[in-house]
Amino acid sequence: MSRRSKLFSLLILTVSLTIYLIPNVQAGFSPPKPGQIGTWEAEKARMKGEWEMILHPSASGGIYVKPKKISDETELIFPIKTDRPLHLRVWPLLWRHSDRRPARRFPYPLEHRPGPDVIDRWQMGTEHILFFTSPETGRVSAMDPQSEKVIASVALGGYVADLVVGSNEIYVANSTEDKIQILNPSDLSLSGEVKIEGAPWSLALDGGNLYVGCLKGRKVALVDLESRSVSAEAAMPWDVAHVEVIGGEEKQVVVWFEPIVVDMESFGRIEPDREEYRFGRRRSAEMGRRDRPGWARFTSPSPHTIQLEAVTEKGRVSKKIDTKSITEAPKVADRFPFPLKDTPGPDAMVTLAGRLFFTSPSTGRVGVVDMGSGEIIGKI
Repeated sequence: MSRRSKLFSLLILTVSLTIYLIPNVQAGFSPPKPGQIGTWEAEKARMKGEWEMILHPSASGGIYVKPKKISDETELIFPIKTDRPLHLRVWPLLWRHSDRRPARRFPYPLEHRPGPDVIDRWQMGTEHILFFTSPETGRVSAMDPQSEKVIASVALGGYVADLVVGSNEIYVANSTEDKIQILNPSDLSLSGEVKIEGAPWSLALDGGNLYVGCLKGRKVALVDLESRSVSAEAAMPWDVAHVEVIGGEEKQVVVWFEPIVVDMESFGRIEPDREEYRFGRRRSAEMGRRDRPGWARFTSPSPHTIQLEAVTEKGRVSKKIDTKSITEAPKVADRFPFPLKDTPGPDAMVTLAGRLFFTSPSTGRVGVVDMGSGEIIGKI
């Protein structure tokens, strides 16, 4: 929320809860410290419309509020006193008379993926069939590419994140059910399953082995398809978004991690407000109106260096920033198998809240530059 923002509203049913940002005032609720959670009691809010305050020992603060009449004017207002911009995440604590909705699927909120999403092909003799997933409906379907018609479909439930087709079986990663489901390609009948905790998310098939990347379990599991059991597991430092088998005789499993969200004050990891699995890489960063005072552009013309071009009230300035304290740190591996490569960085860049963040893939670090001074002020 920027300093210029006046308000934002969170609508609960037809009752509105509004939070106003009021700079430099004494009245209002104090925001919690970064990384902490605060509780603002509804009975202390400014009330618009007709409300009842009811004493109850089980209520938060001993009181819960209830609108006598619900209308467009029914509103609870929470003014906040602050002298700087801030971001807030708000969870309403609802009483027993409030609306009760079914729990959302895990992880929250999942991508809106009606499908077709993952597509794979099965061939038996001259017969070809395409199989595809509909993640949010929990379905796997079969299509005849000749007639271009769906010929079969099965509802597995849960959230179908990935699918691979073997010679005689289909393997499905069901993330919300924590299992791999095995289907018969001829009729999509369920022939077996393997339980794997941690939200199976990505599959890679290699002969009689199935590698399973677990999004929330932070691991890669190896499933022996002959015995239909987990034969090995490897713990990962982050949430696993994708796995792939590469190489010829000396095969390797390459793991991609889910992007993470970092707290601006502590540089520690925090949970995201939402989860998406599509993202791009930017090897430069820019802010401000081009060729006007306040404009700045960051690039990396060579390893271990950031080039800063900026326009100030005194004119155009240029500066090189040495990043060796980040990019020459110990590497995370002795060698980097294809498609990975030794990239000390600076690589991907983004600007936020007066700071430049850049990645050093080979060292597993993110550097932080103060955009005012052009100095490195921290690392993640």
